[in-house]
Amino acid sequence: EEAEVREAFRQLRGVKRRQEVVGEAGGVMIVDDFAHHPTAVRETIRACRERFPDRRLVAVFEPRSNSSRRNVFQDRYAQSFDGAHGVMIPEPPMMEKIPPHERFSSSRLVKDLRVRGLEASYFKSTDLLLQALISTVRPGDLVLIMSNGDFQDLPRRLLKALSREAA
Repeated sequence: EEAEVREAFRQLRGVKRRQEVVGEAGGVMIVDDFAHHPTAVRETIRACRERFPDRRLVAVFEPRSNSSRRNVFQDRYAQSFDGAHGVMIPEPPMMEKIPPHERFSSSRLVKDLRVRGLEASYFKSTDLLLQALISTVRPGDLVLIMSNGDFQDLPRRLLKALSREAA
């Protein structure tokens, strides 16, 4: 019985999309996480810095959830990215479903992060963000991708692109 329990723990794969290492290519590690609330974003960045202290951390955040696409957390997000060496944020998807006066602003968040001394960039689309990532990451980096959705398969697309470049 104890042997069965030990074997079960040995085979335990962990929780998907919670600091899930997607892969590494060209010395760049890609981590996928479900974080989307300001507290979860902050704690995930903190945990990744502790887990990978020697890596430069590039935080990529997609405001996709119903609450993160609204301005209710606009100010709190500005305090959530401390600890990241760089931050990249696209335009949130499906904004037409949110009344204009309630909408979250990625470009405002980037401005707020810059005021706090962080290197931050805003992108009109995930494709533009991907191209910027490919051209700016360097060996030793950790790219932490956070979204409660599939983020247009960004983690795997980035891994594939970096693998092609490394070959």
